[in-house]
Amino acid sequence: MKTITLLFLSADNGCLSQMAAAIARHLVSQSALANRMNIRVYSACIKAQADNPEVEMLLAESGIELNAGLSYVLAPALYGQLDWLITLGRPDDEYAPELHNRVPAIHWSLDIPAATESTGNWTKNDYRRIRDLLNGRIKEFFTGLANNQELLDKPPEFTGKDFEVVRQQTCYKGFFELQELTLKHALFEGGYSPEFKRELFVRGPVVVVLLYDPRKDSVVVIEQFRVGCMQDERSPWLLELVAGIVDKGETPEQVARREALEEAGCTIQQLELVYKYWISPGGNDEIVHFYCACVDSDGVGGVHGLDHENEDIRVHLVPEHVAWQAVETGIINNAATIIGLQWLQLNKASLRQRWC
Repeated sequence: MKTITLLFLSADNGCLSQMAAAIARHLVSQSALANRMNIRVYSACIKAQADNPEVEMLLAESGIELNAGLSYVLAPALYGQLDWLITLGRPDDEYAPELHNRVPAIHWSLDIPAATESTGNWTKNDYRRIRDLLNGRIKEFFTGLANNQELLDKPPEFTGKDFEVVRQQTCYKGFFELQELTLKHALFEGGYSPEFKRELFVRGPVVVVLLYDPRKDSVVVIEQFRVGCMQDERSPWLLELVAGIVDKGETPEQVARREALEEAGCTIQQLELVYKYWISPGGNDEIVHFYCACVDSDGVGGVHGLDHENEDIRVHLVPEHVAWQAVETGIINNAATIIGLQWLQLNKASLRQRWC
């Protein structure tokens, strides 16, 4: 089963996160969610708070046990374990930005009494109103989780058996190939579509490799001329990641290692598959096997490439933060490199932990 780790976080009122966590655990135990995913619920607050006996009593009215609902002071050790963060407070409350930047986060604005340093001025009706409001919000949140999980778990309605290529002819074949297809496919409302034509740009599987030196927190970027962007406002010489086409008889991993050596002069030490994705499936059969590779970048640089492939490639070693700045300013403007550097932003801490 998929495991979801959820943290309720309040700023200076521990009872809010205590109540929310207790309600969440109760709702999970009483619903079908418990059979579909393992939901771990925690609570924390920014400032240490004493236990509040009113919370246990008001929850018991609804048949909810506090049961390990204590709110602890937020600890950095939690940062890498969370799948969801829900902060609780007033509409203008903003806190834990270091967590908001790492995990999916929601802020729930609650109409709570003015004094949050102490709940001594809260009436029982205040507690009940907050309890019932949290109950409704958490039910809605879990309904969304269940729907999302159903989308992920549900097998596709159609497969490769639900379309037919009626006719196929090659219009052009050179460095690349262009085909014209006549086809039909199944429809969501039943039956089949009429026959229609599509042109297909045939390129096949390719490999992209993000070469990363975790010791230096730097990436290897290559610069070369690209015919497809001759009209680029800045330059048709793009800053990219190492990439290559998978030839017949090769595996994507073999291509990753070969291209790293040919295009950047780098020997891959460790290699991890990150994604497989389609480039432009409306008319292109190119699928990318995207890898991240650990390299030792000492001595990296110069001009590389194969003469018989008309490659003229200059190699740059760039600190990760500088590479990301190039994305933000539009200097790096090609999809695979942007995807790779975005992924690295989210995962470099764990990469460095594993690879250093």
